[in-house]
Amino acid sequence: CAKFNEPGPHVTARDADHLESKLSGWLGRATLVVLSGGGPPGTPPDLYARLVRRVRAAGVRVMLDASGELLRQGVASAPYLVKPNAEELSDLMGAPVRGVADAATGARALLQSGVAVAVVSLGPEGAVVAHGTDLLHAEPPPVEVISTVGSGDCMAAGFAVALSRGLPIEMVARWGVAAGTANAAVLGPGLCTRAEIEGLVEKVKVTSL
Repeated sequence: CAKFNEPGPHVTARDADHLESKLSGWLGRATLVVLSGGGPPGTPPDLYARLVRRVRAAGVRVMLDASGELLRQGVASAPYLVKPNAEELSDLMGAPVRGVADAATGARALLQSGVAVAVVSLGPEGAVVAHGTDLLHAEPPPVEVISTVGSGDCMAAGFAVALSRGLPIEMVARWGVAAGTANAAVLGPGLCTRAEIEGLVEKVKVTSL
């Protein structure tokens, strides 16, 4: 399975303002907003931070899945959930993230910054999820890995589904890891089925750290 990443069209400050205006118009019927991706060339580094503040002001929960300066400034605006991977967290914290213990330290630090739920995705090691006094490690069940392309995005989608359903934090962890794992077991990003994800949810091993 090949992966092609292209920079996308150049955007302007006017484009960013237009997006913020469009988002504001949708918030009246939203229960959760997901801000995801690195942004095309020209994206203002404070774009996600602005959008997080806008969404929070409307009383809607917002989930942030980004990297670099978009992540750094976005976290400062305290989204409800933030989902860096190990590399992104390492860049954010200025310290290496080599496994579960480092991820747990970073997740706790994110909670201290005002984030309600901190998720650190660790690829084949699953994810560390922090919320309040809960600190969990969600490990994926064994599957034959076909392609991991898109697994991070599928994990984010799993978290979003669980949050929108109001599930407890353990089930949020299960759904996210199950979705990412189901994606890795098929050829092509996002081509796993709902049934495949649901079949893995209870097979995710969740332990307290």
